[in-house]
Amino acid sequence: MPELSMHYLIMIGVRPSEQGKGAGGQLVQHIVKQAQADHHAHGIALDTENKSNLEYYKRFGFQLYCESQLDRIKIYSMMKKLEL
Repeated sequence: MPELSMHYLIMIGVRPSEQGKGAGGQLVQHIVKQAQADHHAHGIALDTENKSNLEYYKRFGFQLYCESQLDRIKIYSMMKKLEL
């Protein structure tokens, strides 16, 4: 985890029947907007176990900064830097 003041996105989820309709993107955009309002925050960090999520979060400006292993689980850590 970066050593800067960050918001941490723990989890978002969209009901399977609602996926692909933009609800997840609206949630992420809302989270980014909330974090940008915090003038002490330098970014937003998140972890995902699902490699297919990487491209999704990249669309919102997140970048992969670390891959780690926890037992048999691969963890992809991502971060979005905020404009200060």
